[in-house]
Amino acid sequence: MRVLSEGEIQERLKDLEGWNYEGNFIVKEINTKNWKTTIFLVNAIAGLIKIEPVCLQFF
Repeated sequence: MRVLSEGEIQERLKDLEGWNYEGNFIVKEINTKNWKTTIFLVNAIAGLIKIEPVCLQFF
């Protein structure tokens, strides 16, 4: 698998609402209604990582 250029990343993200390329990260801010929903979301993302290895950094 080859590394995408910044231009390629920007092009692929332009049609995805709320997604941005900042520095070396693809980011999307998600606001949840409570702590329980946040944990559910984090667990769902963790499940996806097992399917397709990616690097996520949470701030």
